[in-house]
Amino acid sequence: RMDDDVYMANAGDSRSFLAAYIPPSASASAAAAESRTDDDEGEGGTEETERAAVYVLRATREDKPHLPDEKARVEGEGGTVMVPPPERLAAGATSRVMYIDSISGNQYGLAMSRSIGDWDAGRYGVIPDPLVERYSLGELKEEAARMAAEDCDEGDKGEGASAEVEVDAGGEPVAERPDEGKKKKPPCRSGKPVDPADVKIFAVSATDGLLDYVPLDLIAD
Repeated sequence: RMDDDVYMANAGDSRSFLAAYIPPSASASAAAAESRTDDDEGEGGTEETERAAVYVLRATREDKPHLPDEKARVEGEGGTVMVPPPERLAAGATSRVMYIDSISGNQYGLAMSRSIGDWDAGRYGVIPDPLVERYSLGELKEEAARMAAEDCDEGDKGEGASAEVEVDAGGEPVAERPDEGKKKKPPCRSGKPVDPADVKIFAVSATDGLLDYVPLDLIAD
């Protein structure tokens, strides 16, 4: 972070992302605590209507060899990209850059097109250069506040979803998957809009092994 800007850099098939956390309002938390205190039996009371919400706002991509720009670079350097059939790719199989290990002489497949330290694969178009993006924290907070307000409008204080937004190399959103992961009630705050100043932004990194089993929004939660 530098002043109001945050920089994200990634090389490889692990991912980093920026998540917004919107806590319940102080008034709702106080009301819920008071209702629990006034309950002589220790049960019942009014349900807290405002809950925290989490949104994944920006995420780095996985640098996979089958991506058009990566494949073109690898093949332009004389490398070979092995791409599984579409159905296997959709099921989680990965594309690979084929290379010869300089010590064993064996051929291996690297499951990423950018990597730090895979020197042998570097002879076949694999590079260590990260993709670097810059975002304004103020704009991210305003975006999260708008997303929370839209959740309230659409759900009428019902069930809302943590939203995951994929971005391309230029930082532009390319797909939204609002139904991925668990759902939670958005912070409607009794009809009051969310103040961007109340939004907290966190930077999180997750390994490829974890991402094979857990979606980004669930990690953020």
